[in-house]
Amino acid sequence: MTTFPLALAGQPPAEVTYKGQTYRYLGQEGRYRVDGAQNLYHAFISACCVCGQPFVCRVPANPNPSVPFTQYPLRRCKPCRKAAGPEPRAKPKPRHIPFSDPTPAKIAQALDVIRAGAGAERYSSRPQDITRYAGDAFARHLKCSAAEAEHVLRHLLERGFAEVRSYYSKAQRKQKQGLFVVENRDENVFD
Repeated sequence: MTTFPLALAGQPPAEVTYKGQTYRYLGQEGRYRVDGAQNLYHAFISACCVCGQPFVCRVPANPNPSVPFTQYPLRRCKPCRKAAGPEPRAKPKPRHIPFSDPTPAKIAQALDVIRAGAGAERYSSRPQDITRYAGDAFARHLKCSAAEAEHVLRHLLERGFAEVRSYYSKAQRKQKQGLFVVENRDENVFD
């Protein structure tokens, strides 16, 4: 017995095992594509790993006999595939880059950037506000990555160094949300 993936040498072996499931070779099939070209498939018969019913699966035939099959065979019959849905795939873990708390000098620089504002407007804590996002300004002025700039912004908001308040925008003639430095803090500034 041979296990997948296997190299084609003309035609596959009479019996193949994949993940403990046995597949018997039936022969080749040709199917026509929309553009008129013909695709060749190897047909195998096997028993469903869920219900045990026999089913036929087709694996694309590779024209180069020295290259393994391009696709692994099905393991379940059509009714079992419909009932169970696709086989679950492992989800990638989200990348978390831990940053230490910003230094007092970096906090002071960030607060100066917020005080200066974005021209006639105030900086915003929302990344959706592309031209006014404070994270981009921090990345430019503090010379750090975008992720670290976002961490500094989050740190300022959580610790109460800065807050989001409503202000009147003269340029757009309407109320908007913007970042403001909290000047009168009771506790030590760098706790």
